[in-house]
Amino acid sequence: MRSIVSIFLGVCILFFSALPGIAQEATKPDALKRKTFFTDSSILEMELTTDLRFLLSKKPDEEYVPGSVVIKMPDGAELRADTVGIRTRGNYRRENCELASLMFKFNQSKDSKNALSNLKRLKFVAGCRRNVEVDQLVLKEYLVYKMYQLYTPVSFKVRMVRAHFVDINKKVKDYYQYGFFIEDIDDLADRNDMLERYNHGFLTEQTNREHTTLVSVFQFMIGNTDWAVPVDHNIKLVSPKEDTMKLPLIVPYDFDYCGMVNASYAVPHESLEIESVTQRTFRGFARSMDELKPVAAIFNTEKAETYALVENHELLSKATKKMMVKYLDEFYAIIDSEKSMYDAFVRGARTQ
Repeated sequence: MRSIVSIFLGVCILFFSALPGIAQEATKPDALKRKTFFTDSSILEMELTTDLRFLLSKKPDEEYVPGSVVIKMPDGAELRADTVGIRTRGNYRRENCELASLMFKFNQSKDSKNALSNLKRLKFVAGCRRNVEVDQLVLKEYLVYKMYQLYTPVSFKVRMVRAHFVDINKKVKDYYQYGFFIEDIDDLADRNDMLERYNHGFLTEQTNREHTTLVSVFQFMIGNTDWAVPVDHNIKLVSPKEDTMKLPLIVPYDFDYCGMVNASYAVPHESLEIESVTQRTFRGFARSMDELKPVAAIFNTEKAETYALVENHELLSKATKKMMVKYLDEFYAIIDSEKSMYDAFVRGARTQ
């Protein structure tokens, strides 16, 4: 009897295994969805295997270097893509960093879809040097993005990963480093019922006035002067879908030069009358106090959450937390005083 049962079970296993896709799909992880990738704040584990030596030495900004990526999800599932393209991006970082920030093209092969193909193309922020000290800089910049999300939905979402960089030719020693992916502008625009507006010479004051006030005060908060609308520097523009002729909204990004991050390589532009990026200077145009008070109220409403992002992040060192909290204290002291606000944002505003 036992042998008959065994034979029957064996036939069933062979039968169901032969059906196209049934056995395979039962164990195959679902493809990662691009729009839901940034809704989870858990830290992912990622292994990137590529010609790391070429990527570090040549820093290609147009040619995509082939590689493979494995992402381990919080539930333990491993999603693999063997046909990923990687290139470097960012003029300054390509010239001055060991590893520039990266662009991942997960749908590099049109004929061979994989579990990560839906991510399409995403920017990835990596550390400037291959040492653990830069992790704190990356974490600080990541938290700046998270802060800005508290103040407006017209902001880039980010997803932190612990990346394992592996050289496929074993010419470079592999290493681990934290980094983060940045949401694509099309997805940001879509979830806000907007479209990207390509910059054809917009001046700062030719953008949505209320939103630009928020952006300018936020940049002051984090001590960032490395942005400019007319030359399309570290900003994107979006407009409502129902009327793309409306004045566009500014979406800032790339905050590694800001005072809150305080990277060793960050220096203020020679035209500014400051000696360090940690010295705040307002790069917005003058606003009335009636325009500034509602913006200050937004920051005050989210004050507890802003501090919590810093104080509750388990990967930040005590020294980093102390520095960031002190920097936030200085900003909130300004917006809690009408006189200080007037001095910073009216008297201290740019004129050209």
